[in-house]
Amino acid sequence: MKDPKFFIGLLFDTKTLFKQAADFYEVMWGKDYGQKKNDGKKISAKCKNVKCKWFAYATNEPNSDAFVI
Repeated sequence: MKDPKFFIGLLFDTKTLFKQAADFYEVMWGKDYGQKKNDGKKISAKCKNVKCKWFAYATNEPNSDAFVI
C-alpha cells in the first residue's frame, strides 16, 4: 500500500492488510498508535497522543476475511 487513505467504507481483504496499512500510516505521518481492540470481528488503531484525534475502526465482513472501516 503506497499511500493509505483511511475513510469510511474502505475495505481491507484481511486483518493483516489493515495492520500493515496502519503501520505504514504511523511511519509516514509520524503517528504513535496502539491497537485498542483486536479480536476476530473487530480491530482498531488509535493515536496515543492525547492531542491527536486520529483513529481507525474496522469490523469483519460477514462470511469473509475482509475488514471494513
